[in-house]
Amino acid sequence: MDLKQKYNKYKTKYVKLKQQYSGQNGGKYGGQNGGQNGWINKEAVKYLDEYINILGEPDIYSEKEGGIAIWYKKSLEGKNIKYGMNCFEEMIIRDEMIKHKCPFEHYDFLYSYIKIPIHPPSKLISILSLSGSVNYDALKHNLFARCGSLEANIVTLKIATDLLLDKETSVMLPNNKELKYHDINDVHMIDVYGQMIMATSSNNSEEYLKELYKSLCNNINEIRSQSEKIAGDGYWPAAFSNKNGKCYPPDKADKICNMADTADKTDKADKADKADKAKPQAGGSYYMGDKASLNKLQDGGSYYMGDKANK
Repeated sequence: MDLKQKYNKYKTKYVKLKQQYSGQNGGKYGGQNGGQNGWINKEAVKYLDEYINILGEPDIYSEKEGGIAIWYKKSLEGKNIKYGMNCFEEMIIRDEMIKHKCPFEHYDFLYSYIKIPIHPPSKLISILSLSGSVNYDALKHNLFARCGSLEANIVTLKIATDLLLDKETSVMLPNNKELKYHDINDVHMIDVYGQMIMATSSNNSEEYLKELYKSLCNNINEIRSQSEKIAGDGYWPAAFSNKNGKCYPPDKADKICNMADTADKTDKADKADKADKAKPQAGGSYYMGDKASLNKLQDGGSYYMGDKANK
């Protein structure tokens, strides 16, 4: 085999491998037009192809119908995800179609996670009121948005982190319309969520999305800096608090501890009282516990036990 033949042989092999891992021609990860990977959501397959080209191979991948592709934090580090360097904790694409009618009817399948503590827990109510596609893992401190595009996830998490920081926020849309909001009531009253999502599909949205993404990443860092620690301690304050190494409902922890202390002191007092009654008395009488009247040693030397005392 001459040099040219060897070149052509390895070139063909290289092209096949490239097609397989880039998602072309129905390769390993599905390819264009639905591919051969068993996924039924063609839009999810399209995103799978795109993000393999951007992020590389997923850490976890299932090609079956209802499958999943996961990129963990380590694989995302140092990657540019279209609008800036990555600040997500995880990215997940699922072969699913979750119907979502706000701000317009579409289907969700793309999950974007950020790692931030939410304190006090009461703030979570506002975050969950933002969209049906937002949720929070309270023990892992993972807040995530599940939408039909990365752009929508960026918008959702950007607004969520603005609300957590409790600050006046101003956003300039691509059409030069300014939106100002401070809390969830503002967001609902002027339809901040809907307007910002719709603006992601405008022709000149790239700079707008870069600004939103930059703001999101800054918000994540600011929220983390305000927290004493990011690592979970195994307690979600809205459900339980850690006191004396035990779990108690948060608003009743002190009360329960006081009740436990009182019960412990009462128990000790009762035991001491019974022990005192069990001692021989000055008149030669002898009492046993709370049955003293039945277990009394009489002066005449007689001894009675329990319910036979009267006998």
